[in-house]
Amino acid sequence: MNMNTSAVHKISSHPRWVATMYEFVAPHWDNLVNGPWADSIASTRLSVEEMQGWILHIYPFIYDFPKFLAEALIKVEDDFSRTFLIENIRIEKAHAEHWLWMGEGFGLDRQQMLDLAEGGTPPLRDVQSLTDWVWRVNTKGSLAEAVAATSFAIEGVTGAIARKVTPRMQRQVMYAAKRSLELLHLALVTSTQTSPAKTMGASYSREAA
Repeated sequence: MNMNTSAVHKISSHPRWVATMYEFVAPHWDNLVNGPWADSIASTRLSVEEMQGWILHIYPFIYDFPKFLAEALIKVEDDFSRTFLIENIRIEKAHAEHWLWMGEGFGLDRQQMLDLAEGGTPPLRDVQSLTDWVWRVNTKGSLAEAVAATSFAIEGVTGAIARKVTPRMQRQVMYAAKRSLELLHLALVTSTQTSPAKTMGASYSREAA
């Protein structure tokens, strides 16, 4: 079977114009990734209420993100880019569902999040401004502008923040698992050494008291 060399896309270093774009946005990128908000997330300094706030109010943007990509998809002319965007849209739809799960994990009501995303409750002004801008550039701008505003800027910086936050979260997850194993081991050993008669006797004593 011969390889279709026209379908092979080699990974290469960034062309000069992409490097120039990185340089142009670097102060804004660094301000977000290394700023107070990202640091507070990475160091787990935010309260549960503060976590609930940003998870809830950013959700409408997360909910709409696949629609932005769909607008860019209309402008695509080659199969490789089309396949990439279709797959990305599928992933972003899953992310919207994952965001609901995260909100529920922090005590938010699922329906409250959906009502906000579906227009039942007005979004925050700054979130609406972000949504309006990304929507506009994907509908009215060129494909290059659309990709720069979404795949490069939004998804790119999100990945950078995730890489910053993940190591601290990994440590917490490992400690949580370790503590569960320690307590499980203690519970199993204690239960083996405690006869049913002793347990029933202690129960009767408490009831008599």
